[in-house]
Amino acid sequence: MKNAPKISIVMPAYNAEKITNAIESVIQQKFKKWELLIVNDGSSDNTLQVCNTYARKDERIKVYSQKNKGPSSARNTALNLINGDLLMFLDADDTLEKHTLSILVSVFEEDNNIDLCIFAWNIIRNGKKITHKFSKRELRGNKEDYFRNIAYSSNWDIYSGGYPWNKVWKVKTIFKDGMIKFNEHVVLLEDRLFVLEAIDKINKLKVINHPLYNYVINENSTSHSSNISTSLKQNLYCYDALKYEYKYTRGAS
Repeated sequence: MKNAPKISIVMPAYNAEKITNAIESVIQQKFKKWELLIVNDGSSDNTLQVCNTYARKDERIKVYSQKNKGPSSARNTALNLINGDLLMFLDADDTLEKHTLSILVSVFEEDNNIDLCIFAWNIIRNGKKITHKFSKRELRGNKEDYFRNIAYSSNWDIYSGGYPWNKVWKVKTIFKDGMIKFNEHVVLLEDRLFVLEAIDKINKLKVINHPLYNYVINENSTSHSSNISTSLKQNLYCYDALKYEYKYTRGAS
């Protein structure tokens, strides 16, 4: 395992005292060559204290703190500090399956030409687990298929949905000719913009039907609120993001 690639895991955290589940899911991984970069985004609760407690026990866990600027800024802060060979994202509410890192590393070790691995996931809602797997067509998809479907499909889950957390990237590929950043000027769909820009840089991807990530839906969060005012704001945020996406996809190769 000495020559195995190192995985950098980026985690933004804002008022996420329950972050222990996410951190523990990384610590309990069978594969041990990783670093976890947690960026405390101006939390007003005990998030920072919880993270620092873990960091004191495990030097692979690195905690940074900044004024509240949003998840895009927090992720960008971490991206400036990673030193791994592979990059993945983990949200503070979610968890990894026990063998996630081992399986993902094996994909890159089996084929050194792979720049991106996309994997299946579980949705956890009200304690119930629903597994999302890919169709045969999605499993055979190439870079162009994924870029096109993420950019233009109305189905948010098809071809991996443009989510950052069900993907592992080869760092030297996506950061070639300049680091990719999350767009801090938009507050919704910014992750999809990042994914599209990163996919545009790769040559080869592999899709696996192993559900390796547990995406936990908190019904009380802003993103899942049914409040009319919130919904209107979300529509405006989506419009702003789609304007950026349109400009980008028009110029993408």
